[in-house]
Amino acid sequence: MITEARRRVRAPSFVLKLVAGIGLIYSVLGVAFSYVGAPIAKEMYLFLQDIGLDLSGMVEASELEFSSDAFLWAGVNVALWSFVLFAAGRMRKLRNRGLCLFAAVLAMVPTQCCCGIGMIVGLWCLSTLGDDEVRSAFDRPAPRPVPDSVRNEILELIRKRQSAQSKPKTRRAKR
Repeated sequence: MITEARRRVRAPSFVLKLVAGIGLIYSVLGVAFSYVGAPIAKEMYLFLQDIGLDLSGMVEASELEFSSDAFLWAGVNVALWSFVLFAAGRMRKLRNRGLCLFAAVLAMVPTQCCCGIGMIVGLWCLSTLGDDEVRSAFDRPAPRPVPDSVRNEILELIRKRQSAQSKPKTRRAKR
C-alpha cells in the first residue's frame, strides 16, 4: 500500500521540484539584478544618451534605479520557492502532508515566473495528496530501523532456540 502511494507521488513531487528549482533560479537572478543590474542598466542608458541615442520614449532614467521593493519581492520569492522545493522532497518521502498541501497551494500563487505551470502542477499535487490511499500512507509512522545490537541478540536467541529444538529428546525412566 505504501509502495503504491510512493509510486503515485513520485511524478508530481518530481515536477514540483523542477518548477520550484526554476522559480528559485529565476528569483535569485531577480535579487542579483535588482541589486547589481539596475545601476549597470542606468549607466548604460546614460552612456547611450551621451553618444546621441534618444531613448527617452522607451524608458526613463529614473526607472533604472535600485528599487528596494523589487529587491524585497525577489527575496520573498527566493524564500517561497525554497520552501516549495523542500516540501516537494518531503512529499516524495510521504512526510508532513499538511506541509505538502501548503506548498502545492503556494506553487499555484502567481509570482514572478512559473505561474501557469505552477497552477497546473499545484492542482496535480493537491489531487494526488487528496487521494485516500496516499492520505493513509502519510498518516502511518515510518518504520524505525532495528539497531545492530538488538538484531544480533534476537538472532542469537533464535539460534539457541533452534539448536534446543533440534536436539533429540531423551525419556527418563520411571522409578
